[in-house]
Amino acid sequence: MTLNCLRMTKFSNELYFIVHASSIHFKKVITSWRSTVDPGPGLYSLQIDSIEKQYLLKWNKSVEYWTSGSWDGQKHIFALVPEMRLNYIYNFSYVDNDNESYFTYSMYNPEIISRFIIDISGQIKQLSWLDASQQWNLFWSQPQFCEVYARCGPFGACGENRLPFCNCLTAFEPRSPHNWDLSDFSGGCMRKTKLSCKAKEEKPGFILGYVPSRFFSSSENKTLLPNDESACRNFCLVDCSCYAYTFVSEQCHLWNDEGLSNVSLMLSDSNSQTFAINIKVSSSDTPTNASKINTKVLVAGIVSGFFGLVLLCSIGVICYRRAKRQAYLLLGVHKVINH
Repeated sequence: MTLNCLRMTKFSNELYFIVHASSIHFKKVITSWRSTVDPGPGLYSLQIDSIEKQYLLKWNKSVEYWTSGSWDGQKHIFALVPEMRLNYIYNFSYVDNDNESYFTYSMYNPEIISRFIIDISGQIKQLSWLDASQQWNLFWSQPQFCEVYARCGPFGACGENRLPFCNCLTAFEPRSPHNWDLSDFSGGCMRKTKLSCKAKEEKPGFILGYVPSRFFSSSENKTLLPNDESACRNFCLVDCSCYAYTFVSEQCHLWNDEGLSNVSLMLSDSNSQTFAINIKVSSSDTPTNASKINTKVLVAGIVSGFFGLVLLCSIGVICYRRAKRQAYLLLGVHKVINH
């Protein structure tokens, strides 16, 4: 990274490198931190594609999940970042020659302190320092939260219209409730009940999740010949190494546990740009069995409550009769004494 102007300033007991202008060489890769307290290399990285003159965001240096679009030299913007047209703070430019390719930005107002980062969330962010409030102000970020690949970790599903954005699928629970409460979803979720392949065990069931179509080809899965979904389902049921299946374009795709852990999942198919994925879970954790269990618990509770009420009423009647008998006895004694 080439820095035209570099200032090191201390905020909130942390050191940041603040730049007024910067450029990123196309051979360099900017990588996110592992966590808010661990500066080790994280899963998300930003790099330049010098051939298409664009920037790419990648998960694990392999899965591309966002692109800036190619640089438009006339409009001085990246094709898929139209908000650059409305910019009045930053002066952008892109250099491309036989020796190097890089993107630069500078401030129209040299007094403004700017910071460009790739966050642990997998988003790139441009922030400006506000002296009045003594804090960073988010000026711009990309992509949207749920557009980040595997944003909610293994078996975590993202929903743009829900808070929090990340939720565990049915039959799963947060691997680290503490981190989950702190909005650190990288650890994802784990099964409430482990799958078992023992012959005497009840057959497992399936729950539904959704894989964004743009990430489907990035998922590790095995393709089989069956052109019938029921046959595909049965293949997965009897195969102990199969943890999920998808039937797409008349093809059966099976996932093992490792491949499924890296699938980017959504909670719903609201934009019709996803494929349904059927995830194998223990029979006790399927919604049908769970509702049966809840019904049994409810019935048991009602029956227990009824018998409890009958018992209380019986005790009340017995106590009432005893009290009444004692009252009659006392009344008889009182009459004898008076006579």
